[in-house]
Amino acid sequence: DFSTEEAVAKYDNGTFLLDWESYVGYSDYSWSELKKKKPTKSFTLRAIITPTSYYNMDFDDDKKWTAFSLSNPNEKETLYAYVLRDSVLIVEMKQFGANSGQVFYTIKAHYPENAKTDNQVVIDEIISHTWVIE
Repeated sequence: DFSTEEAVAKYDNGTFLLDWESYVGYSDYSWSELKKKKPTKSFTLRAIITPTSYYNMDFDDDKKWTAFSLSNPNEKETLYAYVLRDSVLIVEMKQFGANSGQVFYTIKAHYPENAKTDNQVVIDEIISHTWVIE
């Protein structure tokens, strides 16, 4: 159909290898599974991260948390993610543009114990500042 797609490929021993996981935005769970299971153990998630001002339920304190919306072209839902405002992690995220617009990150996140909602998570770690994991 002559459409253009972006992908990461590596030439290895005379063969091109496609980074399928980054191409499809693979995560440990689909977002609908996440919302059902609400795992409290850290999981891997590929997301487009955008600053937001959505503070509610478990994360209603905007002096304690920095809020982000999470989206993925393969998912219908929007999730919200929070990082402690005074953490080393938020400094790293700001360094790589998370407060200035949409960025593609691969992250580790978790739901709080006894989460009040199914669409709010805590970011634990940045695995990659892209969807590609070396």
